[in-house]
Amino acid sequence: MIAELQTRFDITDEGDIADYVGVNVTHLPDGKLKLTQPNLIKSIIKDVNFALNTKPKDTPAQTTKILGPDTRGQDHSAEWNYRAVIGKLNYLEKSTRGEISYAVHQCARFSSNPKKSHSDAVHRIVRYLVGTQNEGVLLDPKEPMFEVWCDADFCGLWDK
Repeated sequence: MIAELQTRFDITDEGDIADYVGVNVTHLPDGKLKLTQPNLIKSIIKDVNFALNTKPKDTPAQTTKILGPDTRGQDHSAEWNYRAVIGKLNYLEKSTRGEISYAVHQCARFSSNPKKSHSDAVHRIVRYLVGTQNEGVLLDPKEPMFEVWCDADFCGLWDK
């Protein structure tokens, strides 16, 4: 099959990959690959007007509060574009940071009419990223495994 493809396309070996569509690929001494996106994280931090030394949070979302529509809350009035930051966070969580998917999806639900409480929730995600800028996905080509993060709680967040 590969020989067949080589007859149709000119294929060249450009060496080890170090960066691909904004994802840094680091070859670790033990043979593992670490995928990170520090430049995207720095861009998100800059977008919400945080400094790189902003006090970080240990988790991307509050564990004791459900993020809801907040129809009576103050409108999002910060000087940053809510939808643009949500878009970057979506790309980040899909590529290398699956652990933030729940928090990002909760915030994304309110992109059409964000309130201050939603902006605060995005700020918390970004504060978490400030403290974990160099984290990412570890791949071990020697160990076949498939790790999945499930964003389901069997209706536990439906507010009665």
